[in-house]
Amino acid sequence: METKSAQAQKEYKIIRNKVRAESRKIIKKEQTYIARCCKDNPKKFWKYVNSKTSYKTGVGDLSYVDDNGDIKIATDDQNKAEALVKLFSSVFTIDDGNHLKPHRCVYAMDRLVFEENDMIY
Repeated sequence: METKSAQAQKEYKIIRNKVRAESRKIIKKEQTYIARCCKDNPKKFWKYVNSKTSYKTGVGDLSYVDDNGDIKIATDDQNKAEALVKLFSSVFTIDDGNHLKPHRCVYAMDRLVFEENDMIY
């Protein structure tokens, strides 16, 4: 790479491709082994799956407005929880049931009649 010669770059690519082919063979051999023994040893399979799976847990930093009107950043769990509680409590209201609108029935129902034979004892 330092010389920038075409011959050195060609040799580098040949060696790089051979190394990559060998590493792919090793990975395929490992995966085949895990696939063959997964019935007898499912822990090995799930260990391999979890090693290849990346996941992120937790809640990221949150910005919120405190009681004084200043913008703050919540970095620890306690502050994040308080910021979320404040946000959700400001969005939702408690319904006392006095503001319900009467519902108009579109379909009229026939009168229901229950007889003694219809009852289950």
